Amino acid sequence: MCTRLQYMGIVLFLIALVVTAAACGPKAPTATPWVIVVTATPIPTKPPTAVPTATPVPTATPGPTATPGPTATPGPTQPPPTPTLPTPEPHPPVVQIISPDNGTTFSVGQVVNVQFTAGDQSGITLVELYVGGTRVWYNQYPQRPTAISNDSLKWTATAAGNYTLQVLAYDTFQKVSTPDQRNIVIQPKATTPTVQMNYPTQRVVIVAGQNIQIQATINDVVGIQGLDLVERIGGQEVVYTSDPAYRGVPFVWQVGWQSRNTGDHTLFVRARNINGGVGQSNDFVIGVADDNPPQVQPSYSATSLTQGSDLRVHVEAVDSKGVREIRLYVDGNVIASWLAPDPSVGQSQVSTDLWWRNVGPVGSHFAHVWAQDTTGRWAQSPDQGIQVVTVPPTPIPVPTSTPVPPTPNLVGRWGGRPDPSESFIIIITGQQGNALQGTLTVQPAQGSPVTGMLFNSTIQGNTVTIHAQLGSETYNFMLTLSADGRHMTGSWSTARTGLLQPINFDRLVG
Repeated sequence: MCTRLQYMGIVLFLIALVVTAAACGPKAPTATPWVIVVTATPIPTKPPTAVPTATPVPTATPGPTATPGPTATPGPTQPPPTPTLPTPEPHPPVVQIISPDNGTTFSVGQVVNVQFTAGDQSGITLVELYVGGTRVWYNQYPQRPTAISNDSLKWTATAAGNYTLQVLAYDTFQKVSTPDQRNIVIQPKATTPTVQMNYPTQRVVIVAGQNIQIQATINDVVGIQGLDLVERIGGQEVVYTSDPAYRGVPFVWQVGWQSRNTGDHTLFVRARNINGGVGQSNDFVIGVADDNPPQVQPSYSATSLTQGSDLRVHVEAVDSKGVREIRLYVDGNVIASWLAPDPSVGQSQVSTDLWWRNVGPVGSHFAHVWAQDTTGRWAQSPDQGIQVVTVPPTPIPVPTSTPVPPTPNLVGRWGGRPDPSESFIIIITGQQGNALQGTLTVQPAQGSPVTGMLFNSTIQGNTVTIHAQLGSETYNFMLTLSADGRHMTGSWSTARTGLLQPINFDRLVG
């Protein structure tokens, strides 16, 4: 029989064994530790024959791990660190428009370049252009410059009107500048008016002081804002009259013009539309002449002819307004005539032959020459008696006491001075019958003299007709030789102006 003391020892041994096994065996992460409960049993009076070996505590096998639910993204165990940002500087950026200026005008379809400067201490990131409150363009600046010295924004207008441009700048902290703005004007697309002359379309001649009505048709896609009648004088453009009133198109403009300055005047019509476009007509020429009728001088080949022969009448006619028509009358009937190639313009100087063919009947007839200028003024020569006979007329004996004067000999030098600024020298180098050969020299007060050859120059009785060509200009003289053969008096003109002026020539000695 075991003593009480022995029994207590066995219990302590078992406890120690269990504790040792539990300490040495594997542990499951989530297993609950073993707990040994010892129940006190009364000690038998007779101990077992053998002490049972304590069953080793099996190594705890971990139970199945619980399947976790959906893994939630774990939040950080602590807030992430806040980035360190620069401290915003207190001032917003500044921006200024360089161009365009207020009131600048552009046309529809024209690109408007808005130039600007901008700056900010933290750097510029964006610049915007607004037109009428709508953003139309922007520039981004990834480099964040602190200053933009000159850059541009662009806009193209599609409609005419008045517009306000605004430019804004943003800095790194998205602070926005005070907008800078300009007011501009967009006009309809510029066009060029067309000007078509209705009258005159070619050179016309009027009398000094006479009013002529000029008419032109003006057209354009927009309205006309101004019309000018312009004269070219000495290489300069001189506005004769101007009409600044607004006109719808097409528009026919009629304006009067007059001048007392004789000679040719070159003019044109100019038109301006509301967009500033300018167009003009072709140049046209108005000749201004004196109010005198034409000067006409006929020369008859004979005054007594055999029936059936021909009479030639050479006619010289001059008029500054242009000779329109010349007629040969015999006994009140038109026998022959000459008409200018352009009757509305005429010719300032005419030299032509008119013929009475197959003259008759036998007897006395009267002939004269009539001439008219482009303004309707006319003149005629005195009547000339023409005798038509069946046989050659018997020469009338000339009394021996009255000798027939020979045809004057004009060979020599003749000098004339039309005005103090120039002088004329006519040199007759040859005379064959009525035909004259020689030269004309014009000596201006300043400059070199100009010399040209004579052509179609004649003497008929005491009537002297001289034509000379000097460069592109033709000089014409109609003169009367004095009885002593020392002086010639008459008039002269040029083909360009046709203006008759008095002249006297004296025979020069040497």
